[in-house]
Amino acid sequence: MSKYSKVYHKMLLSYSVLTVMMTLLIGATAAFLFSDSYQREMRRMDQQLMDQAAYNIQLEVFGRTLTLSNDLMLGSSSEPVSKPFSAKSESTDYYHSYQQIFKVFSQNSDLIADISFYYANRNVIVSAVQKIKYLDTRHDADDICAFAHELKTNTEVSRWISVDTNPGLRENSIVQPDACMLYVVPYYKNPSGGYLVIQVRKEMIQQILDDFYGNRETEFWLISPENEPMLQTGTTVWSEDKNPLIPLADDLGNGETAFQTYDSHVVAVKQIPDTGFCLVKWEDAGYFNAQLPQNTILLLSACAAALLCGFIFALFSSKYFYHPVQNLLQEACASLKEASDRFSGENSSEFSRISSLINHAAEELDIMKQKQKEN
Repeated sequence: MSKYSKVYHKMLLSYSVLTVMMTLLIGATAAFLFSDSYQREMRRMDQQLMDQAAYNIQLEVFGRTLTLSNDLMLGSSSEPVSKPFSAKSESTDYYHSYQQIFKVFSQNSDLIADISFYYANRNVIVSAVQKIKYLDTRHDADDICAFAHELKTNTEVSRWISVDTNPGLRENSIVQPDACMLYVVPYYKNPSGGYLVIQVRKEMIQQILDDFYGNRETEFWLISPENEPMLQTGTTVWSEDKNPLIPLADDLGNGETAFQTYDSHVVAVKQIPDTGFCLVKWEDAGYFNAQLPQNTILLLSACAAALLCGFIFALFSSKYFYHPVQNLLQEACASLKEASDRFSGENSSEFSRISSLINHAAEELDIMKQKQKEN
């Protein structure tokens, strides 16, 4: 085996070792990204972000809601309203009360999607600072319908106040389609008075999260009080159509349970304090296995492909380009040196100059070969 063949095989061996090392590195990186410790750390970071986002929502949205709720309950400071509203009263008796509702609604149009009034004989007062409660009006159908009829006959009121004439609100939730949060407050301090349901605009809360999260995917769910403990203990969440779902059997570690919805994989849940509003962080269910993003897999695949292409190019260059050119230069230098020695007597000065050039080229070639061996 010639010395050039030995150099070539050394280069091939070096590239092979490099390929194996890079392959192991890529495999180790992928294993780390799939590891439980990495996933737990990512979930911990998601939870920290959600805690801060929930605080922002509570501060900006619920702070304003509590303020306007107090305004609605107390009425105008100069003309306080103390008489409980009754569905049997004349329209002139309650029209002034709605002036205050309209005022609050107008001043908070960016926040409020709707204000609905429900007349229900409740034994307890729903405080504005309590959690959202399921407003059970099934036993007060006559009162609700009577109030709705009177209200809708007043055109000035019906333009900006909507009343649900359906006496049976949905069993599990009081979610309306144009809002993602409801706030239930008593209209009067008297237990026999009515209740206001304030619907906060979804765009309002979405904007807060967009400012905080950027383009991160988030989703909102409202939960009814009876399902609140289950959510806190990690046994159920709600899908977009508010149906309870059975959690997956696998455990994500640290007592966290994986939840599967129809089109998403829930990775973090945060309940906003003193509300029935729940913030959920989810990822597309099409993600690869342990929520490893597809773009990460594509990046690792691209690195492996680039490494393979580089190896093939180096192999091609060494075998078909560098080695033949080196042999050609070597033979040319040897032929010129032989010709210089043969005809040196005829024109010694000219052939001495040619000989020195040939020797210089040979030295340069030896230097190139030495660098190749060292590499």
